[in-house]
Amino acid sequence: ISLYFIIFILPSSVLGGNCTEEELKKMGMVEGEGFDKEKLFKSSKSMGIVGRNHGLKPKPRLESVFEDLEKLFGKHGLGGISKNCLTCFVQSIMCVINKCRGACLKGPCTDGCQKCINTNCKPALLECIGVNDIPNPCKWKEDYLKYKLPETDED
Repeated sequence: ISLYFIIFILPSSVLGGNCTEEELKKMGMVEGEGFDKEKLFKSSKSMGIVGRNHGLKPKPRLESVFEDLEKLFGKHGLGGISKNCLTCFVQSIMCVINKCRGACLKGPCTDGCQKCINTNCKPALLECIGVNDIPNPCKWKEDYLKYKLPETDED
């Protein structure tokens, strides 16, 4: 009985603390000394692009979202993020697709979208990556909404 019980307590493969501070810094997710807004914009835009692409599909698959995010991160110098850490962000993208698609249609920084994400998706993401908070690119809304991912050879 105890084993059966444990299976239902543990959320899918994710128990928290899956990202190192180094990985989070690489994505611009740690404010304070050495904070790089451009990295935050780059990682957030990448997640937005992957989310939008998969949000148009009737049944987005976690594996495909993972592959696409890993590829896009690699293309923009955000490679080397562990599978466990990246999975937290992929699950968050899936959460936004499943629970906030409608609220976020008008853009990532709209009040409705932000409220939906903060209520439905952010707590699980923070627990998964193992921090109390991460910077929100919408804090710099004007700059973030204008930000374009740098061109790469493959574009």
